[in-house]
Amino acid sequence: MEIPGPAPTPLPQAEVQGIPTGVVEARLTVDLDSAKGKQGAPVTAVLTRPLLSPDGKQVLFPEGTKMEGLITLAQPARWFARNGRLRFTFRSIEPEGGTASKVHGQLAGAEASGNATMKISEEGTAATSQGPAKYLAPMALGVLTAASYGDDAAHAGNSAVTSNGFGFAARVVAMASANAAVGRGFAYFALSKSIYYRWVARGHEAQFPKDTQIEVLLNER
Repeated sequence: MEIPGPAPTPLPQAEVQGIPTGVVEARLTVDLDSAKGKQGAPVTAVLTRPLLSPDGKQVLFPEGTKMEGLITLAQPARWFARNGRLRFTFRSIEPEGGTASKVHGQLAGAEASGNATMKISEEGTAATSQGPAKYLAPMALGVLTAASYGDDAAHAGNSAVTSNGFGFAARVVAMASANAAVGRGFAYFALSKSIYYRWVARGHEAQFPKDTQIEVLLNER
């Protein structure tokens, strides 16, 4: 039987001098959305890990410390795949039962909601990103559409491939059909749908549900 060793000695509490700096991990305590947020609206979060002194031997702010800030930019998504943008900053940090300190905190990283990919600029502005799929998916479907004009002997195979962007039912119909135009029709539909959703339709909102894990960069100014 293994005998547990002594518990680690807690790090001493440091006295905060000046404006705190470093990267902190926190959890949002409010919902944020580029479509619903208003400039100047409050933003709050709590630390999920303590912020240590530069030498790592003292605690500046313990886990659970509250940060407060505000939204500085909230731009809803627009047509032609223009995604919403959201930026918020933190202005103060206050441990429970302690004194609030002024900070300059901007978003440095965050969990993305759902399957979205979140892109954060150097200024801390967050926006969802489609990544390479915005260009590669329409290009791939365009190549497959061109392939539908191959030899008649390969019609069934080409129809099954070019209708791939429309779904399983389209592939069955295309393979069963003796008319090459059916496969081409599905191919053109899949191509146009891909272009519409990636280039014409309204973009995606930048969303941070409550309890989202974020990283905040604390600067001197």
